[in-house]
Amino acid sequence: MKATLSRLFISLTLIGVLWVQAVAPVFAVAQGVIRIDIIQTVENQDAMNLKLYFNLFDSSSGEPITRPRPQSAQVTLVGTGYTSPALISPPDLPIYLTLLLDASGSMAGNAQKLRDAAKIALTNPPENAYFGVVQFNEEISLLQDFTQNLTLVNYAIDQYATINKGTCLYDSAYLSVEAQADAPYGRRGVILFTDGKDETTGGQPCSKHTYQELVDKAVELGVPIHTVGLRSTAGNINEVELRNIAGFTGGYSIVAEVNDLPQAFSQIMESLKTQMMAEATIFPRKDQNEAVFTITFDDDTTLNTAFFINSETDYPGPASPVQMRFDGLQLLAETQDYDLQMTITSPELVGYVKVAIWDTDSGAKVTDLNFDDPEGFNRFTIPTDLLTANRKYELRMSAISREANTAFVLSTSPREGQTTELVHEFTYDPSGILPTLTINSVTQDGTSFVLNVALTNPQQVGGFDGWLVNKATNIQVKDSQFNLPADAAAGGRLELSTTESRLASGKYAIVLRLLDTNNQVLSVAQVDEVTYQQPGLLTRLNVALIAMPVFIAIIAGVVLFVVVFLVISSSRQKNLSSTPVMSGQLGKKGKKNQLPDGLQAIANDEPFLPSTKASPSPSPVKASTPRPAQQADQTVLYDRQAPAPEPVTRTSQSLPPQLTVVKGLQPQQWVIQQMPYVIGRTEGNLVINVNSVSRKHAQITSDGRQNYFITDLNSSNGTQVNGKRLPAGQAVPLANGAMIEIGRDIVLRFERR
Repeated sequence: MKATLSRLFISLTLIGVLWVQAVAPVFAVAQGVIRIDIIQTVENQDAMNLKLYFNLFDSSSGEPITRPRPQSAQVTLVGTGYTSPALISPPDLPIYLTLLLDASGSMAGNAQKLRDAAKIALTNPPENAYFGVVQFNEEISLLQDFTQNLTLVNYAIDQYATINKGTCLYDSAYLSVEAQADAPYGRRGVILFTDGKDETTGGQPCSKHTYQELVDKAVELGVPIHTVGLRSTAGNINEVELRNIAGFTGGYSIVAEVNDLPQAFSQIMESLKTQMMAEATIFPRKDQNEAVFTITFDDDTTLNTAFFINSETDYPGPASPVQMRFDGLQLLAETQDYDLQMTITSPELVGYVKVAIWDTDSGAKVTDLNFDDPEGFNRFTIPTDLLTANRKYELRMSAISREANTAFVLSTSPREGQTTELVHEFTYDPSGILPTLTINSVTQDGTSFVLNVALTNPQQVGGFDGWLVNKATNIQVKDSQFNLPADAAAGGRLELSTTESRLASGKYAIVLRLLDTNNQVLSVAQVDEVTYQQPGLLTRLNVALIAMPVFIAIIAGVVLFVVVFLVISSSRQKNLSSTPVMSGQLGKKGKKNQLPDGLQAIANDEPFLPSTKASPSPSPVKASTPRPAQQADQTVLYDRQAPAPEPVTRTSQSLPPQLTVVKGLQPQQWVIQQMPYVIGRTEGNLVINVNSVSRKHAQITSDGRQNYFITDLNSSNGTQVNGKRLPAGQAVPLANGAMIEIGRDIVLRFERR
């Protein structure tokens, strides 16, 4: 009965603890405090980038708030009054944790439970954590240096062994804190476990360092000490001292019974995972600045704390409320104009966007373009009729105030002052959008060559022309010239008739030229070795008839005349020899003609048959059904894709694929009009002006058969497809709906149409 009540009490206690952990953060936020562990600053040209690594604690209990729900945050500079929004996210720095384990004689009976509890805690570590293992008594021993390999950490914990000696707690913790200074840059922490206080086996002080020296050193180096105290009959812990060590250094403190050790260690790990990072762009004055960090939670309660930062630069302050961001410049194949993409904050304050085009080489302005009533995300058309191919130009973009008709200040720096223009340099190179032609394979169909072709930017194509060359004589075949309209290649199939050239069997070269709308030659494709087999007489006759439909009409008329004549003739014969209806009643009265036995005259004046012998019945004629002509087999004469020839599949023409923004940019789509299709920060068909995107980041290609591939162009931050990073320089197939991650946090969806 007692055992049952005991288990019930433990269950209720555990439920109560879990309930408190679930609801306590809701009540604790209002009376919480912010504890900043690390302040990191980077001074840029226009502003300072600030990162704060912090935790939230309950001010009454000192326990960490493990489930905070911050809604927003900001950093205010007291001296200038500038307030900047702060983005809260998980820390981006690794954390280095030292497991400092008491191996004195009093721990002998609980050593295995300590090992088990520490190993259980390692199953739920913080992200990007490195662990070191140290045991101590009157001496300190390193069991494992910092590593992310948890197998090595578990092995080191298994090597933990107690010795019948005292507990030099302050010295061991002091040396562990000092060792943290030698670790790589990042967050730090010591997890101190003990069941006793600083004393020898005889009850005398064991350490050379004092409690205060330990606390001061931890605060100086920014190393929080998290303490786990074990209550046991053999031990003699000082609970107040352990809580103070944790409280003054920014750590967590737990005192537990031996059976609660797994929960205590796990709670420490869970608390370490609650650390957060706030990042903001601020504008401090030179030297020391006082700042206030404020967090607002879902229930509209706020917490704040003050801190200090130093700056080597005197920043003049933030720019105006209106900001412009250049998102990309793409030359469109269908219109041969540039598509300028731009994002604007507070667009309601902007009357129009002014875009000036300057010739970089000559230093002269080409033109001014004004775009009225911009929106948050904009796509402006920049005509190219005034640009010269292969010359360098600048786009100088400014936002003009709706009220004052003046340009907004877009950025401010002490060196350059106020800037009212965004500048983007580019080289006008129309060759990237010109159509290209590729012959993938050639087959013979009757007296025609059928070319399977791949074509880019077909909207700029005016037609095709070309001719055949006899490979035996290397002379152009007479009457082999052809001229075809642009839609002749619909579906990727181009048919060249050889009827007029009366082509003989042999080997030929096919020359195919791509023409623009002004009949200027854009490109030339050639197949050097094509074997032509002259078809049989019936096939040629059929082709000739199809080519000259007037002959078909004449033949059809002759056939129709013959059929009508036969029908009329047959009808007349039937009238002359039809079956009698009134036999013997239409002739004159008198003696009937004498007929052979079994025969009867139709009329009295019907002549005698020349013979009384019955004519033999003709043999039945077997009906003959015409056999449908078999379609001639198509043999692949040339295939550029594979060494073994294969038939060309005739497919209907499909729309070009497109890219759709999923994450990281304003919602938009780009149609892939040409191959290869290069994505980059400053160069390519799709320009994404984001720092994580390389100058030329990746490219999309096609084999001309509706198969698409993507290649990472040795970018700095890599390219991922469906979460898998691509090896640089290696083409990887792109499936419909594939998610392409460019650099960091920019995700595009590849879609066929």
